Amino acid sequence: ASSRIASRSVTTRAVANALPPMASARHDGPSTPRVLLMGARRAGKSSIQKVVFHKMSPHETLFLEPTNKLVKNDIANSSFVQFEVWDFPGHVDTTSAAVKPELTFGGCSALVWVIDAQDDHAEALARLQATIGTAYRINPSIVFEVLVHKVDSFSEDQRIECQRELQAHLSEEL
Repeated sequence: ASSRIASRSVTTRAVANALPPMASARHDGPSTPRVLLMGARRAGKSSIQKVVFHKMSPHETLFLEPTNKLVKNDIANSSFVQFEVWDFPGHVDTTSAAVKPELTFGGCSALVWVIDAQDDHAEALARLQATIGTAYRINPSIVFEVLVHKVDSFSEDQRIECQRELQAHLSEEL
Protein backbone atom coordinates (compact mmCIF):
# COMPACT_ATOMS: atom_id res chain seq x y z
CA ALA A 1 0.00 0.00 0.00
CA SER A 2 1.45 3.26 -1.01
CA SER A 3 0.53 6.58 0.48
CA ARG A 4 1.52 10.11 -0.28
CA ILE A 5 2.04 12.73 2.36
CA ALA A 6 1.17 16.31 1.49
CA SER A 7 1.46 19.47 3.50
CA ARG A 8 -0.41 21.62 1.06
CA SER A 9 -3.85 23.05 0.62
CA VAL A 10 -6.59 20.67 -0.41
CA THR A 11 -8.56 21.58 -3.52
CA THR A 12 -11.49 20.01 -5.26
CA ARG A 13 -9.14 19.14 -8.12
CA ALA A 14 -6.72 17.38 -5.73
CA VAL A 15 -9.51 15.26 -4.30
CA ALA A 16 -10.90 14.51 -7.76
CA ASN A 17 -7.41 13.54 -8.97
CA ALA A 18 -7.17 11.01 -6.12
CA LEU A 19 -10.13 9.19 -7.58
CA PRO A 20 -9.28 6.52 -10.13
CA PRO A 21 -11.15 6.68 -13.44
CA MET A 22 -14.40 4.71 -13.49
CA ALA A 23 -14.08 4.15 -9.74
CA SER A 24 -17.76 3.39 -9.33
CA ALA A 25 -17.62 0.60 -11.91
CA ARG A 26 -15.17 -1.44 -9.78
CA HIS A 27 -17.61 -2.44 -7.06
CA ASP A 28 -21.23 -3.16 -6.34
CA GLY A 29 -21.58 -0.19 -4.00
CA PRO A 30 -22.90 3.31 -4.65
CA SER A 31 -22.95 4.80 -8.12
CA THR A 32 -20.51 7.59 -7.22
CA PRO A 33 -16.93 7.26 -5.99
CA ARG A 34 -16.48 7.51 -2.22
CA VAL A 35 -13.76 9.41 -0.38
CA LEU A 36 -13.27 8.68 3.33
CA LEU A 37 -12.03 11.54 5.50
CA MET A 38 -10.40 10.12 8.64
CA GLY A 39 -7.96 11.12 11.36
CA ALA A 40 -7.69 12.02 15.02
CA ARG A 41 -10.07 14.28 16.93
CA ARG A 42 -9.64 17.97 16.17
CA ALA A 43 -7.27 17.25 13.25
CA GLY A 44 -9.41 19.46 11.00
CA LYS A 45 -11.31 16.95 8.85
CA SER A 46 -14.66 18.75 8.93
CA SER A 47 -12.97 22.14 8.62
CA ILE A 48 -11.16 21.07 5.47
CA GLN A 49 -14.40 19.81 3.98
CA LYS A 50 -16.30 23.00 4.86
CA VAL A 51 -13.60 25.25 3.36
CA VAL A 52 -13.00 23.24 0.19
CA PHE A 53 -16.52 22.16 -0.70
CA HIS A 54 -18.83 24.61 1.08
CA LYS A 55 -16.85 27.85 0.70
CA MET A 56 -16.66 28.49 4.44
CA SER A 57 -13.99 30.92 5.60
CA PRO A 58 -11.11 29.13 7.38
CA HIS A 59 -11.61 31.42 10.38
CA GLU A 60 -15.26 30.40 10.69
CA THR A 61 -14.25 26.75 11.09
CA LEU A 62 -12.85 27.55 14.52
CA PHE A 63 -16.45 27.57 15.76
CA LEU A 64 -17.54 24.22 14.30
CA GLU A 65 -18.89 21.68 16.74
CA PRO A 66 -16.96 18.40 16.94
CA THR A 67 -18.22 15.66 14.63
CA ASN A 68 -19.90 12.99 16.77
CA LYS A 69 -21.23 10.70 14.05
CA LEU A 70 -20.46 9.77 10.47
CA VAL A 71 -21.44 12.58 8.11
CA LYS A 72 -21.99 11.74 4.43
CA ASN A 73 -21.89 14.55 1.86
CA ASP A 74 -22.54 14.41 -1.88
CA ILE A 75 -20.16 16.61 -3.84
CA ALA A 76 -21.38 17.57 -7.29
CA ASN A 77 -19.45 20.60 -8.53
CA SER A 78 -20.13 19.67 -12.14
CA SER A 79 -21.21 16.72 -14.23
CA PHE A 80 -17.56 15.60 -14.22
CA VAL A 81 -16.78 16.01 -10.52
CA GLN A 82 -19.21 13.94 -8.49
CA PHE A 83 -18.37 11.86 -5.43
CA GLU A 84 -19.31 11.23 -1.81
CA VAL A 85 -17.25 12.34 1.17
CA TRP A 86 -17.69 10.38 4.38
CA ASP A 87 -16.42 12.44 7.33
CA PHE A 88 -15.63 10.11 10.24
CA PRO A 89 -15.51 11.37 13.83
CA GLY A 90 -12.01 11.24 15.29
CA HIS A 91 -12.96 9.02 18.23
CA VAL A 92 -14.13 6.14 16.01
CA ASP A 93 -11.88 3.09 15.73
CA THR A 94 -11.81 2.82 11.95
CA THR A 95 -10.75 -0.84 12.09
CA SER A 96 -13.50 -2.05 14.44
CA ALA A 97 -16.47 -4.18 13.40
CA ALA A 98 -18.77 -1.28 14.34
CA VAL A 99 -17.47 0.62 11.30
CA LYS A 100 -18.42 -2.32 9.06
CA PRO A 101 -15.01 -2.39 7.32
CA GLU A 102 -16.17 -4.46 4.32
CA LEU A 103 -18.89 -1.95 3.51
CA THR A 104 -16.82 1.13 4.38
CA PHE A 105 -13.56 0.22 2.64
CA GLY A 106 -14.92 -2.16 0.01
CA GLY A 107 -16.74 0.54 -1.92
CA CYS A 108 -14.19 3.25 -1.29
CA SER A 109 -12.09 4.95 -3.97
CA ALA A 110 -9.81 7.02 -1.72
CA LEU A 111 -9.00 7.48 1.95
CA VAL A 112 -7.67 10.85 3.10
CA TRP A 113 -6.07 10.68 6.56
CA VAL A 114 -5.70 14.10 8.20
CA ILE A 115 -2.87 14.65 10.67
CA ASP A 116 -2.65 17.77 12.84
CA ALA A 117 0.95 18.96 12.42
CA GLN A 118 0.80 20.73 15.78
CA ASP A 119 -0.18 17.59 17.72
CA ASP A 120 1.74 14.52 18.80
CA HIS A 121 1.73 12.20 15.79
CA ALA A 122 2.27 8.85 17.55
CA GLU A 123 -1.39 7.91 18.10
CA ALA A 124 -2.51 9.25 14.71
CA LEU A 125 0.21 7.27 12.92
CA ALA A 126 -0.58 4.07 14.81
CA ARG A 127 -4.27 4.41 13.92
CA LEU A 128 -3.37 5.24 10.33
CA GLN A 129 -1.21 2.13 10.01
CA ALA A 130 -4.00 -0.08 11.40
CA THR A 131 -6.53 1.56 9.08
CA ILE A 132 -4.31 1.14 6.02
CA GLY A 133 -3.81 -2.54 6.87
CA THR A 134 -7.54 -3.18 7.21
CA ALA A 135 -8.56 -1.08 4.20
CA TYR A 136 -5.89 -2.54 1.90
CA ARG A 137 -6.79 -6.11 2.88
CA ILE A 138 -10.42 -5.42 1.91
CA ASN A 139 -9.77 -3.16 -1.10
CA PRO A 140 -6.23 -3.24 -2.61
CA SER A 141 -7.16 -0.61 -5.20
CA ILE A 142 -7.94 2.09 -2.62
CA VAL A 143 -5.86 5.28 -2.93
CA PHE A 144 -4.35 6.52 0.35
CA GLU A 145 -3.53 10.19 0.91
CA VAL A 146 -2.11 11.71 4.09
CA LEU A 147 -2.76 15.40 4.57
CA VAL A 148 -0.65 17.25 7.11
CA HIS A 149 -2.95 20.02 8.34
CA LYS A 150 -2.40 23.19 10.40
CA VAL A 151 1.08 23.99 9.09
CA ASP A 152 0.23 27.66 8.47
CA SER A 153 2.38 28.90 11.35
CA PHE A 154 5.35 26.66 10.44
CA SER A 155 8.39 27.93 8.59
CA GLU A 156 9.20 26.18 5.31
CA ASP A 157 11.98 24.24 7.09
CA GLN A 158 9.55 23.10 9.81
CA ARG A 159 7.04 21.96 7.19
CA ILE A 160 9.67 19.95 5.34
CA GLU A 161 10.96 18.40 8.59
CA CYS A 162 7.44 17.45 9.71
CA GLN A 163 6.73 15.85 6.34
CA ARG A 164 10.04 13.94 6.41
CA GLU A 165 9.38 12.61 9.91
CA LEU A 166 5.94 11.35 8.95
CA GLN A 167 7.17 9.78 5.71
CA ALA A 168 10.05 8.07 7.47
CA HIS A 169 7.79 6.66 10.16
CA LEU A 170 5.22 5.36 7.69
CA SER A 171 7.91 3.91 5.41
CA GLU A 172 9.41 1.99 8.33
CA GLU A 173 6.10 0.61 9.51
CA LEU A 174 4.49 -0.18 6.17
